[in-house]
Amino acid sequence: MTSLRSESQSLGNPLNSKWRGVINMLIVALGGLVLVGLGAGQLVFLSLAAAIMAVTLWPFANTDVLVFSPWGVVTVNVALAVFARGVFIATRYPSGEIVDELFLRGKSDDFFLWPTFLILGTIIIAIAGYLHGLRRGKRVRSWLLDATWSSSRLIWIVTLLGLAAIAGVVLFIRATSGGVSDLFTSTKRVRISGLQLDESYQSFGQFRYIADFGRLALLLFAAHIFHARRAVSRRQWLALASLFVVSAALPFYASSRTGALWIIVELGTLWVLAGRTVKLRTIAIIGLAVLLGFQLMTSARGSGEITSLDIALASPPGESAVLTRNMLGIAKTAHVINAVGQELEPAYGRTIVAWIAAPVPRQLWPGKPLIQAGPEVGIKVFGNRFAGVPPGLVADLYWNLGAAGVFVGSYVAFLLVGWWQRRLSPFQNPSPARSVLYITTLFTPTWVLLGTGLGAAIFTALDGLVALLLIVALTYGARVRCKRGAA
Repeated sequence: MTSLRSESQSLGNPLNSKWRGVINMLIVALGGLVLVGLGAGQLVFLSLAAAIMAVTLWPFANTDVLVFSPWGVVTVNVALAVFARGVFIATRYPSGEIVDELFLRGKSDDFFLWPTFLILGTIIIAIAGYLHGLRRGKRVRSWLLDATWSSSRLIWIVTLLGLAAIAGVVLFIRATSGGVSDLFTSTKRVRISGLQLDESYQSFGQFRYIADFGRLALLLFAAHIFHARRAVSRRQWLALASLFVVSAALPFYASSRTGALWIIVELGTLWVLAGRTVKLRTIAIIGLAVLLGFQLMTSARGSGEITSLDIALASPPGESAVLTRNMLGIAKTAHVINAVGQELEPAYGRTIVAWIAAPVPRQLWPGKPLIQAGPEVGIKVFGNRFAGVPPGLVADLYWNLGAAGVFVGSYVAFLLVGWWQRRLSPFQNPSPARSVLYITTLFTPTWVLLGTGLGAAIFTALDGLVALLLIVALTYGARVRCKRGAA
């Protein structure tokens, strides 16, 4: 425990004894909600959601887990998709019709009990695996992770990545809409209308991949200037803003709200990893901007579905993040789990292993099947014509491996998450390289793991290792600045 405590203190230990007391009081209050929900039959969702939220918060009050750790990602996901969504369902907010259309779909509360207890058990098992992983192994010492980056090489690499990203965005827009003039006519949400794809179907994944170089350039540049021992200049802020526009262009065009807004979360995490001061006012301003951006992108979406789109459009910005079927979610998980063996045939690992084929372009493999499980869930379980619904970790593991596979898979996944965090140690031994690799191979993949599934998370983490090649180019022949005594 001493090593974990020292790691948290390197960031000033944001959860000191005072905040831990607040977290414990919150856990007690959530326990009260559990009792209230059990006493009132119509509030059973409130009881279940509060129980899951309380268990998820436990590591922050009783261990040295940090807010910006992967478990912080889990907590945000649970807070939005399980607790807040559970409150909406229990109180039938904003209306019983909307709640039933999105979540309940005419099912009684008993329909959701077993899957909810499965989620609760998964969170408990994941905590055990994550804490175990944090205690295993030693921190990596490597010239590659701790060397000083070459500023001149950084400018060249970031510039080339940015130009490649712009080319990728333009090519994708031309391929999907006929030209840049149709910028706001995204076809992302209406392209897949069934599970049997003919050879004319193209997802243009190669253009998406090239466009994602902009995000990589942004992370490299941000890590470099944030870790510098001086204030960020106006010129650097301007360059950072330009790179943000490039990196967010394709997610905005493709109406990927999470993809665009998650970039802001990644930048904020880099800021914290660099030991920069975090002000409450800044957090409030950024949070408001994120909510407004979320609502703006929701309003700009094009879709063949009416239900969830209309609901999101009619909702205030804060509600739009809750009134969806993304992330973890009790209701979505229950519908998918109960559909296994009926609407959904057991996958036996298919939706996990399928990601091996993800890098292969459809031009080389015209008959390549759908990689993501979202369209299958959306069509077969929710009756959508176009919109996919990602299954999430619990439902994905149950669909592939059954109930036992949910617990074993969750434990192993979060054991590796904790182990890799400990190996990188971006909190105790901060450096630009450690921070970038933490974001690309751990922080963001954990979000994907909760909301989409195991296969997608593994693919995202492996894809994040591309940053390692660029870090080699930035550090080759450079001097090492590894701290003495760092283990």
